[in-house]
Order: sequence, then structure tokens, then C-alpha cells
Amino acid sequence: QPLFDEFHFRPGQTAEGIAASIWPLPGFLPDYFAGFVQAAEATDARSVLNNILPYARQAFAEGDPVRRLQLLARAFLKTDGDPYDPAKAFKKALADRLPDLAERYLS
Repeated sequence: QPLFDEFHFRPGQTAEGIAASIWPLPGFLPDYFAGFVQAAEATDARSVLNNILPYARQAFAEGDPVRRLQLLARAFLKTDGDPYDPAKAFKKALADRLPDLAERYLS
């Protein structure tokens, strides 16, 4: 119960319902994500290509909300659960193409 209280979950909410409630991913709607992928490839943004996109692509294709949430966490968070530092994760050329990327990522 304390976890439900802390995060304002309602009684009876399931893991599936909670996971589904964050889809589509705030800040990264499918159209924006497609542009993010294209810009990362065009700018050879290695950190994104190697660490974020492999799991993010799977997440955007995943139908199961719990599995999708797990993939999103692997894509967009470091192994300790903290977000990447946008200044380190997104090279300048990528940030120049997507000026609101850091803000969207941290939202």
C-alpha cells in the first residue's frame, strides 16, 4: 500500500494498467521518435545508436505494456535507473537537429 500511496496509484490498478498509462511515451510520440532515429543515424550519434535505439526500437514495436515499459527503461535510463546526461548522450550535431531533444528526454 505505501507504494500505491507514494505514486498515487488507485486500488485495483494492475501492473499492465500502470505500464499502459505511460504510453505513448511523453516527449517521444511515434512521429518524434521516427525523426529522432533518422537524426541519430544521419549524425552517427554512436551513444544513441549503441545504447538507446536497440531497446527503444523494440519498445516502440512491443504490444505488451509491461514488456514495453521494461524496454523503455533499458533504452532511456542508465543501468542504475538514472537518466543519461543529455549533454553526454546526445552529441552536438544531433542536438542541433533536434533542439528540444534534451527537454523532451528529461520530461
